[in-house]
Amino acid sequence: MKPGSTPPGLILNLQLTTTHRYDRNDAKGGGVAIYIKNSLICRQIDLLDKESSAEYVCIEIKQHAAGTKFLFIVFYRPPNSTSERLDQITQMIELASCHWNEIIVTGDFNINLLDATSANCKLIKIFRDAGLKQVINTATREDKNPYTLLDHLYTTHEDRISKIIVPVYGLSDHYPICFTHKFGRGKCGKNHHEEITYRNFKNFSKENFVQDLAAMPWKTLDAYADVDKKARMLECYVYGCAK
Repeated sequence: MKPGSTPPGLILNLQLTTTHRYDRNDAKGGGVAIYIKNSLICRQIDLLDKESSAEYVCIEIKQHAAGTKFLFIVFYRPPNSTSERLDQITQMIELASCHWNEIIVTGDFNINLLDATSANCKLIKIFRDAGLKQVINTATREDKNPYTLLDHLYTTHEDRISKIIVPVYGLSDHYPICFTHKFGRGKCGKNHHEEITYRNFKNFSKENFVQDLAAMPWKTLDAYADVDKKARMLECYVYGCAK
């Protein structure tokens, strides 16, 4: 996707939707876009500096002003990417986890999860450590090689994802991922009770906490020009030390 370079008609112009897109300007292919119904309340979030090479779009979505919100991220990882891409994903998920309870991440990651050697790859570990589960279990692409699962869907709330379908057709060599997201917690049963999780400070060590704070790479905060992003990263550092 490049601004001004796409012939008329190839970019969807859906009524009653708002488009959020990231265009690749320095090479062929790539780029991502999200179409959001105008009836939803949303705002675009920058999790990384604008100078970052990461190809992603991140949107906070709410059904209505008083409703629950979740973070929806679409990410593209090119084939044969360097470890920088995984570092970008790690940074994004760490920042997102500090501010949003529910997170959904999808996109073409170009890592075949049908390959047994990918079961414990670094990408899976990044999401697993942050509490996100991958819920696509069927192939999303067919080429000269056997079927591959390159398009992933990660979520913190698997119970809010329903009707997952991967139709064997589409406009590209990848099959589309289709799923339904349920807002809120839904209706509770008569005997349902709420559970909350909180930190147990019984064995908290002030000395260890101070040592962990001293070991944090505070100088990395200087890399962020945006004050809000510095504050979010600072919160993540402190939160990580308190775990």
